[in-house]
Amino acid sequence: MLFSLNRTLVYESDCAVHPANFLSSFEADTLVSYEAGVRGETADRTFAIDASIYRLDWDNILITTVFIDPATNTQFGANGNGRRARSTGADITATLRPLRGLRAVATFAYTDAHLRDDTTPAPGIPNITGGLAGDRLPYTPKYSANLAVDYEWALTPSARAYVGANVRVVGDQSAGFSQSYRAAFGRLIVLDGYETVDLRAGVDFSHFSISAYVRNLTDAQGLINAGGYPRQIPAVVGGTNRPLLNASSIRPRTIGLTLGFQY
Repeated sequence: MLFSLNRTLVYESDCAVHPANFLSSFEADTLVSYEAGVRGETADRTFAIDASIYRLDWDNILITTVFIDPATNTQFGANGNGRRARSTGADITATLRPLRGLRAVATFAYTDAHLRDDTTPAPGIPNITGGLAGDRLPYTPKYSANLAVDYEWALTPSARAYVGANVRVVGDQSAGFSQSYRAAFGRLIVLDGYETVDLRAGVDFSHFSISAYVRNLTDAQGLINAGGYPRQIPAVVGGTNRPLLNASSIRPRTIGLTLGFQY
């Protein structure tokens, strides 16, 4: 069993002109982790497995929060503490080498990461950040998996060819905490899960290599972050004045060719 304790203390100097009660510093966070696992391999190395379970207890979590100056009603972004969170989970990696040159690696991870308290940065300060006890931690999918298969063989004594593919699955995940989004819709911002497929092939010579790849073969449009609600685009510049979110997606289908030289 592995036990570890980590502490982080960061101080933010008050260089700019802030309101008198602006949070210019925040407390150290404490992370205590417990982990147990197993690792094994067959004598002929045709099969290997690596599996573990863990629990992380995080106190005084570090978050990006929002402060409102009551005199001017102006919002400021600030680093702060968000009390307690916990993450429990398991992951497993299995490697199979059934034939010479052929290797398949499968990974699966399960994570249950959530707040144990509301994200109140300090006593007497409203929970403007918007996280509530029981909320899932942002950008932590409950499950993810990947399967990679590669095959390599000799063309000549000095040249080897290879082909390979990856299939990746990412489950639903919540975006950053947003009080305004929760007030409008009664829930967290949730990003739908997505799947991607990557392909690759190439030839390695003694001093020269060429490879081709296709990433995100199916042109999946998975989102990787979202926030900023409500953002409105005025009609004068082509918008509709409807409240929107800022969001970013994974890279679209990408096809490439790589040439390499050794000299």
